[in-house]
Amino acid sequence: MKNKSNKKLLSLITLCSGMLATVALGVGGVVYSLRQGDGNKPIDQNNPLPNEVYRIENNVLMSFTDEFLADTAKYGQYDTMEIPASVTSINESAFCPNNTTIPDFINKLTFAENSSCLKINRYAFTGAISLKSVSLPEKITMLGDYTFDDCSSLTSVDLSNCTNLSAIGDSAFNGCSSLKSIDLSKCTNLSSIGPYAFENCLSLASVAFSSSLESIGYAAFWYSALSWVDLSNCTNLSSIDKYVFGNCHELTSITFPSSLTSINSSAFLDTSNLSSITWNAWQGGTTLGSNSFSGVCPTGGTVTVTDPIDDQHDSDQLLSYLLSNGGLPQTWVINNPLPEEVYTIENDVLKGFTDAFLANPSAYSQYNTMEIPASVTSIGGHAFIHNISIRSTIPSFITKLTFDKGSKCMKINTCAFLSCSSITSVDLSKCNNLSSIGEDAFRNCSTLTSVLFPNSLTEIIQNAFLNCSSLNYIAWDLPNQYSTNINIGGSVFSGFPSSGWEAIA
Repeated sequence: MKNKSNKKLLSLITLCSGMLATVALGVGGVVYSLRQGDGNKPIDQNNPLPNEVYRIENNVLMSFTDEFLADTAKYGQYDTMEIPASVTSINESAFCPNNTTIPDFINKLTFAENSSCLKINRYAFTGAISLKSVSLPEKITMLGDYTFDDCSSLTSVDLSNCTNLSAIGDSAFNGCSSLKSIDLSKCTNLSSIGPYAFENCLSLASVAFSSSLESIGYAAFWYSALSWVDLSNCTNLSSIDKYVFGNCHELTSITFPSSLTSINSSAFLDTSNLSSITWNAWQGGTTLGSNSFSGVCPTGGTVTVTDPIDDQHDSDQLLSYLLSNGGLPQTWVINNPLPEEVYTIENDVLKGFTDAFLANPSAYSQYNTMEIPASVTSIGGHAFIHNISIRSTIPSFITKLTFDKGSKCMKINTCAFLSCSSITSVDLSKCNNLSSIGEDAFRNCSTLTSVLFPNSLTEIIQNAFLNCSSLNYIAWDLPNQYSTNINIGGSVFSGFPSSGWEAIA
C-alpha cells in the first residue's frame, strides 16, 4: 500500500469490539507511537558531590582526589557526579574500576551549567555499575571507545542537548544491559555510530536516529532488544555494515532511507521475527552482501515500498530482489496470482471459482495469490464458500488476496470469504472505489494476519472480521484532507488478539 507522509495512529480497533460505532478520522501531520521506550524518564533531583572531590589538571578531569578515595563514606549523602563547568575533557580510564571505582551511592552523572566539556575519552566510565542515569552537555563532540562499556545499571542517557556530538565511539555503550531506549534525534551533527556501540544492550527496545547519521559500524546493535528501526530520515546514510542488527530477535520492522546503496553481509543475521521491510523510493542498484537477511522471519512476512518514484519500484520487485540477493527465506514469496480464467464473473460481479477449477484446484498449486481482476465491480455474497457445508472453496496454497491495479470493485458482499483458513494477508489498497465490506465478509479467517484498507472505504458491516484470531496489523491509507464518517458495525474486529497488534493510518 502506498503510505501517506502524514499518518495518525488509528484507535478504531479498540472502539469496535462488540459495539456500533461511527468514527470520524482526520490526518493532522502528527505521528503517534505506542512503542516509545521509557528509559529517558527524568529521575529525582540531583544532589551533587562538591567540586573538591575531583582531581583536575589543565582543565582535564583526571579522577577523584586521594583524600576522597581514602574516605568515600563521609560523602554518602550525595548521589550525583556533576562535572565542573571548567572541565574540557575527561581523561582516559578516569573512573574505570581498574583505576578508580565510583562509590555505589553515586548513581547519576551530570555536567554543570555552561559546561566546557568537549570529549569523554575511552574507558572513562567503563564498568561503572552504580551509574543509572547520564545527562551529557551541549558542547560534547565525541564519546570515546568503551566510554560507558558494561555500565550494567544504566537505564537512562539524555542526549537532548548534544547538538555538537559528531561520533559515538566503538563499544561506547556495549553491555549496558538495563538501557531501554536512546534518543539521538537531537544530535544534529552526529555522523557515526562506532562498531559494537550498543552491542549486548539486552533491554534496548527503541532508538530514535539522527538525520545527520552517515555510518553505523560493525555489529553496532548486535543482540539488542530493538522491536522496530526507522532510518527513513537518515538521508545521508548510504551503507549498513556487517552484523549491525544481527540477532535482534525482537525486531519486527525496518524502514530504510532512499539514500541507502549497500547492506553488508549478515547485517540482519538471525533477526528471526523481522517481517516488514519498508524502502522509500527503493533503487534497484543497491548492493546486498551475502546473506544480508539470513535467518529472518522463518514463518513469512510482508514488504512495503512507500512513495515509489515510478511504477517500476513496487513491493514485488523489491521482494524479488531481496530474495535473490539478500538471503531472505523463500517463505517471503512474491505474489504469484491465479490466472483470470479460474473466476466466474457475471455482469462484472465475481461469483466464485469456475467448476473446472473446483474440480482440480491442485493443477494451480504453483500460484499463491488471488488477484481479483480490475473489471470486477463487486464480489458476490457467499462467493468463495460452500453454502451447505459452510467451508471455504479457496485452496490451502492460496495465502494472499489482492486486487489488480485500477480495480473497479465497490463492494465485498456478505460472507464472501467466510471461514477461509489459508489467506494470511488481504490488500485492498488498490480498490480506490471500494466503499463497503459486508457482514461476515472475512469472519473466522483464522490465519489472517494483516489487512490494508483503501481511503475510499466508508462502511464495515457487523462481524466483518469477527474471530480473525491472528489479525495483528491493520493499515488505512488516508488522504491529507479526510472528513468522511466511517460506519463500523458491531463486533467488526471482535475476537482478534488482545495484544501485539498495531494500527497505522
